[in-house]
Amino acid sequence: MTASADQSLRDVRLLRITDIQNNSVEWSSVPGCVIAEHEVEQYRLEKGDILVARTGGTIGKTFLVSQIPVTAVFASYLIRVQGSSELYDRYLKLFLESSIYWKQLQDGARGAGQPNVNGQTLGRITVPVPPFPEQLRIVSTVDELMGLCDELEAQLTSAQSERRYLLEAVLRHSLESTLANQHA
Repeated sequence: MTASADQSLRDVRLLRITDIQNNSVEWSSVPGCVIAEHEVEQYRLEKGDILVARTGGTIGKTFLVSQIPVTAVFASYLIRVQGSSELYDRYLKLFLESSIYWKQLQDGARGAGQPNVNGQTLGRITVPVPPFPEQLRIVSTVDELMGLCDELEAQLTSAQSERRYLLEAVLRHSLESTLANQHA
């Protein structure tokens, strides 16, 4: 699909890799595009779709469409991977963030100056597919561990703030004591 982004249009949005930041999309800022109705049906994004950047500095970057409050299609330099009943979309997204995925992707990428991948390259990537209940358990465990990591990060940030506050208090007290002794 070769639709061009147009900020003045809002009926059908054209999701570009630049619209995806930190695994989320601010849909209100995604530009619209001119696109034929039959192409909308062919390229319409659905919940559970995974988009993969196929070229340039963002090669391999992925995005799981978890909510889609607008009618949107994807830009031509993104590859859509649609799920199946045997593969949990969140499990696949986790795999697509793993070092195993990145190694296979880099081995299959072509081009020196501007590396790129295509659907065939992605199709050759080996994805371990445990039984569906195990995929759910893996995602649940990762979510739990990431929650613990977030808590730890918050505690470290708090501890650093407290340490900085105490250091400033000690320095202020030392400076005030030194100044008081000089004037005494």
